[in-house]
Amino acid sequence: MNGFSDFVHQLLRAVLRLVLITAAAVFVFSLLIATLLLMLGASLWALLGGRRPEPGWLLHRFRQTASRHARGAWPARAGRAPPDIVDVTARDVPATPSSPEAADRTTPVSRDPMARMLR
Repeated sequence: MNGFSDFVHQLLRAVLRLVLITAAAVFVFSLLIATLLLMLGASLWALLGGRRPEPGWLLHRFRQTASRHARGAWPARAGRAPPDIVDVTARDVPATPSSPEAADRTTPVSRDPMARMLR
């Protein structure tokens, strides 16, 4: 009985593994098809608008957005210098306003939200 039980477990494990691999392949394939359809649609939209189609623009936009959120996730381009860092000299801000316009802005704000909107 133990041999038959092991055989059934191995068979179920192999079937489950095959189902999961097939599901992953279908997901990746559908993602690829969706990307290609999106690129084709963007190219057709550009042609209808009288512009040159740039299918790589979508990938460029994605990498640009992703690089803002995940530093170092994408390799840096060769020959690109890091941005210059400029130090700013600190200065004291006067405690009292020097102009009437500044005095008007420093008046206490009421708790009424409409009063703030009407100002």
